[in-house]
Amino acid sequence: DPQEAANSLTAMPPLTDAGAILFPEALPTSEEALQSLILETMRRHKNNQTLAAKSLGISRQTLNKKWGCIRDPEADALI
Repeated sequence: DPQEAANSLTAMPPLTDAGAILFPEALPTSEEALQSLILETMRRHKNNQTLAAKSLGISRQTLNKKWGCIRDPEADALI
């Protein structure tokens, strides 16, 4: 369910004092990790795709394509 996936990915795992990400026992899939990273980057850049793309080291077009695949009205409200 895309909505359930978006809801579960809106909160990044906590960081340790050393900056390492703490994951639950079951690691996220690469797709889940990418979606979580995009959601967090878009949140930090207040949905500015140009800044988010630069931060991620990808083109704005690539970000827009990936963002469009995970975005929905409820997910936008969380950002």
